[in-house]
Amino acid sequence: MLNKYILIGSALLFITCAAKEAKETVGNQPQETNHDESKKPYVKDVHSHANINEVSCTHLFLDINVDFNKKVIDGVAHFDIQSHGGDTIIFDSKYININKILLNDNTEAKFTLGKEDELLGSAIIVPINKDTKKVSIHYTTTD
Repeated sequence: MLNKYILIGSALLFITCAAKEAKETVGNQPQETNHDESKKPYVKDVHSHANINEVSCTHLFLDINVDFNKKVIDGVAHFDIQSHGGDTIIFDSKYININKILLNDNTEAKFTLGKEDELLGSAIIVPINKDTKKVSIHYTTTD
């Protein structure tokens, strides 16, 4: 049971390599945009909230503590990122509490959590700027 929480809690936080489908709205109907899909570096992953074609993660360093008695993982996920013109990076999360998010190791970021989806969890939406190269998410797992 503990392994299930560890695996799900950690894995869903760090699945960030997917693209959102580009759509425009005409009236109440979403319309596909005419963006050249061949110029996007990554394909869309329908199982993620991540905006990988706008901002991608190039490296992940985990600094975590595992408390087997309490069945909790807490720590920091340090992401090296590369912007492809995006001003926001979106991470996936499920079964975690976000304590804080730091940009470039020292600036605390204001972030929002998207609406909970039964399968995808919630999106962690973090505003960044062109100078942002690192995002560190301080978190604790939940049930």
